[in-house]
Formats: sequence, C-alpha cells, structure tokens
Amino acid sequence: MGNERTATVSPRWTRPERSEDGTYWHARLVRPEDAGALDCDAYGPTEAACVRETVRQDRVWAARGRLSEGDVKGAGE
Repeated sequence: MGNERTATVSPRWTRPERSEDGTYWHARLVRPEDAGALDCDAYGPTEAACVRETVRQDRVWAARGRLSEGDVKGAGE
C-alpha cells in the first residue's frame, strides 16, 4: 500500500534491529546514561512494536523530567 508509513524512533534510540534468532526486535538508548532509573532497552515482537515501546519510554522519560522539575500537572499530560 502506498500510504503506509515506516515507524521511526526518536534520536535518543538506535534503529531497531532483529535478534539473531529472529524472534524479537531490539533498540537501545544512544546514551544509556540518560536513562536514569528507566530502562535503556526496548523490545518488541515486531519492528513497529519495538518502536511503540521506545515512544512509550520517551513519554515516561519526559514525564519524569517534568516531575523532577516540580511540574506535577504537566507530568500527567
């Protein structure tokens, strides 16, 4: 289909790669030290699922940053 989009990760993540045995996809934070207490790896059964997990983790990371700055309302958005 011509209207399908390829999912991409934010610049914080490496491009997802398929595992050697082909059973899952894996992306890593480019700078693991930026993870704080959060996970620096994302996994998924498909490339798209792996990308969705990186997006989820980016949202958690952003909310955590807002909380550390005292923005409780903004962290929930």
